[in-house]
Amino acid sequence: MKYRFIIITMSFLILLSCATTASRYKSDSVYKIFKNTGKAVLDFRIKRDAKGNEWGELRSPFIDAAVIKGNVVEDATGDIHFKFQSLKYLVNWPNGWTEGESELTGELLFVKEENAFRLKIIENYEIWELLKGEIRYMDEYFRDDREGRKHVKDRVERVNLVVDFLKQKEFPEFFWHSKRNTINGESFKKQTQPFLFPETLDIDDLIEKNKLSGYTIDKNLTDDIIFNNGIFWRKSYTKKAFPENLWDLRDTGSLWRDYEEALDLFFVFYNMDYFFNSVLDGMVLKQQG
Repeated sequence: MKYRFIIITMSFLILLSCATTASRYKSDSVYKIFKNTGKAVLDFRIKRDAKGNEWGELRSPFIDAAVIKGNVVEDATGDIHFKFQSLKYLVNWPNGWTEGESELTGELLFVKEENAFRLKIIENYEIWELLKGEIRYMDEYFRDDREGRKHVKDRVERVNLVVDFLKQKEFPEFFWHSKRNTINGESFKKQTQPFLFPETLDIDDLIEKNKLSGYTIDKNLTDDIIFNNGIFWRKSYTKKAFPENLWDLRDTGSLWRDYEEALDLFFVFYNMDYFFNSVLDGMVLKQQG
């Protein structure tokens, strides 16, 4: 298994090396979440392969584990049309990863100004079917075939169900980081784990600090516990706090496994609306080099 992983990694690096960056554009606006560090809010690269094919890749720490890929066309005025094709994502955890690519539609226009480009949203984004998917869990490796795509498709669907549910609650419009607290506030994990999975933390402390969004847990109910994926889940809390379409997914531990193994995927899909609605339009980028 170790040697197969090395071969896969080397093949991936070789594949990446076949594409070069033809041009790169970055925003002056900085995404600053720690006192002494920061990075560009937007990083747009036009890539070219050995056959001369070109495409665009848009990255942002607002959707840190994802890359938006698409066609690029420069018109007679010097404006650049970026038409989305896919959303690629790769999230890791200590014992594996989840990698996928979903069809994506939408369009951005890079309007040429004197020394820069100003972004204009022509068509808002929409995510469609999964195109590719692979998962590694411990020594199990589900390749990009029917089985691999199904595992990733099911995970993405579960993640989006939870994201849609969380957005109905009193959580921020977006988060600055998936795991780490920042100078701007608490992380996605810090704010959502106590509500979604109180059994994985100190329940008494959560109740005392009112971290359960007004819900309560009766610890005296002896028939209220179900054991799955290494955790004793409280069925009564599931039914009080969650919509019915998430009951089985939470009580079986499936959602907790998604959360542990693909937390950054929750972060990406949670932040996508804010990224498009409040970050992209009007952002100025300058060509690098």
